[in-house]
Amino acid sequence: QYDVPVSELIGPRISTSTGLLLRAIGLAWLMALVGALISSAGRKPSFLWRTPATVLLAIPTAALATFCLLADSGGPALVMALLLAARDFKFLDQALRKAWLEPHVLQARAQGIGTYRLLVAHLAPALGPQLGALASLSIVTALSALVPVEVIFNVPGLGQLAWNAALNRDLPVLLAVMILMALAVTFS
Repeated sequence: QYDVPVSELIGPRISTSTGLLLRAIGLAWLMALVGALISSAGRKPSFLWRTPATVLLAIPTAALATFCLLADSGGPALVMALLLAARDFKFLDQALRKAWLEPHVLQARAQGIGTYRLLVAHLAPALGPQLGALASLSIVTALSALVPVEVIFNVPGLGQLAWNAALNRDLPVLLAVMILMALAVTFS
């Protein structure tokens, strides 16, 4: 369809999609961690903190992107970040609730160790493997949201290229983009 080699189509678009993915994942993790730390610090699960995450999980990516586009607020990184943060928040909230009740954390709290030191010295090492797995899932989820977000916001990245290739039945381009995404999922 484009009458150029596939590598010339993909090359410039990789940096656009990678930048979007990194911004979205970074913002999502920041929102999810802050929300989970605040929510898990209390004794009972807070309905106030869990409701927005549940609502965001129920909204499809394309619907949230369309809403942000029509409202003329937010952007592709924010849409992807909200979707990722909602899913990551639920996991982080549960993991932190369990971690706060571990015997060594309770002992450290009883000895008056500060919150920052508790987080760095006691909670982070205990949650390390779970956070690694969640980071991998965040990449996979962000890749699945890439196509609708790039198409709706008209971002010239790999997702939009894949969409146009699928519409125009351009199999070489579609195959190249799918192989790149499969490699990203495999190595994440």
